[in-house]
Amino acid sequence: MTRSLPAVLLSCLFVLSACVTSRSAALEDDGSYAVAIAKELILQLPQRPGLDEPIEETQTIVGHYDGASRAFQAQLSGNASEVNVVMVAVAGPRIIAVDWTENGIEETRSTFAPEQLSGLNILADIFIVRWPEQSVRSALPAGTNLVTTNKERRIERDGEVVITVTYDALDENGRSMTRLTNHDRDYSLAIYTS
Repeated sequence: MTRSLPAVLLSCLFVLSACVTSRSAALEDDGSYAVAIAKELILQLPQRPGLDEPIEETQTIVGHYDGASRAFQAQLSGNASEVNVVMVAVAGPRIIAVDWTENGIEETRSTFAPEQLSGLNILADIFIVRWPEQSVRSALPAGTNLVTTNKERRIERDGEVVITVTYDALDENGRSMTRLTNHDRDYSLAIYTS
């Protein structure tokens, strides 16, 4: 018995659609998105991205967490009204896509996305690294400090460094990168931008 081409295509589309899930972030009463970036430390992402300058870049990211290193690629684009992030395994499938507009934050995940990988936390890391100092400072809760130098940003709480961002760091091969280290959650990201 042979199947018609449309029936086969519909079957394939049904199987593929079962491999993707979507989530929407909940907007807080104050019009922001609450993101836990450390133990008892909530970053308030604004409802509207509000980037000063548009960005369009491809990143290779090496994450160090759970005693292992994992590499992936991200396509990042954004402007004042929207930010889009698509992450894929290196030479592999799409893992997660996150869209942030004034109408909401939508996350589309493949079955390959680890459960602990959160679109909101991806956006929070990007926000901490890329947004202007005043925007980051405004998104932090009272009692939390943002300390900046030419090459570094640190988020501190109760005199303790929680997150460090080092710009123009060099890896073991002398390549320039940005390194984000979340000391509280024990992970780091080496971000290579092209």
